[in-house]
Amino acid sequence: AMQRVEYKSDARAGFIGLAGFLALSSMDRRTSPTSRGKWVLLNILCTQPPDPPANIPKLDATGKDLDTGNIREALNLHRVRADCKQCHALFDPFGLALEKFDAVGHYRETYGDGSAIDTSTELGTSTAYPDGIKFDGIDGAANAVTGSDQFKACITSKLYMYGLGRVPSGDDAGWTQQLLHNWEGGDLTVRRLIQQLVLSA
Repeated sequence: AMQRVEYKSDARAGFIGLAGFLALSSMDRRTSPTSRGKWVLLNILCTQPPDPPANIPKLDATGKDLDTGNIREALNLHRVRADCKQCHALFDPFGLALEKFDAVGHYRETYGDGSAIDTSTELGTSTAYPDGIKFDGIDGAANAVTGSDQFKACITSKLYMYGLGRVPSGDDAGWTQQLLHNWEGGDLTVRRLIQQLVLSA
């Protein structure tokens, strides 16, 4: 029968801790910090990264056993390349902070090869983070995302589009700005944002 289960910690709090999101943004047998981070960048921060350069080998071609090995170490092979690191620096940190959740969202402390998982990371300077930002783990990633003005504008725009069932156009920008302004005037909860949308003209 159904029974209530109390969380003993906030290790899985928030949307990015949901097993559905963690599995959706992973490979079939292993995590993908790049995929997870890019999903966050595109869908929660509404930021489109540049297309990757041509002829970049997949991580699977490096000879490492990525199903059980240290993904951070393997990913560094891309992150040190001059033609790769600029884009990877935009989204990999969000994914690296979630590495304690495996490909199906199960919590873990080590990789299959026994190496400890390090979830500390940092984002360099950008429009969203003028001074850069360091964070650690799922709580740090969540705070980094929700602390960005781009997050608030993105969520407002996404909800507006969902509510109207169409892509914003014409004078919609003024309405979304008004919605964002009203939302920022009180508690920044999704419940209140939905209420502001429903009650708007």
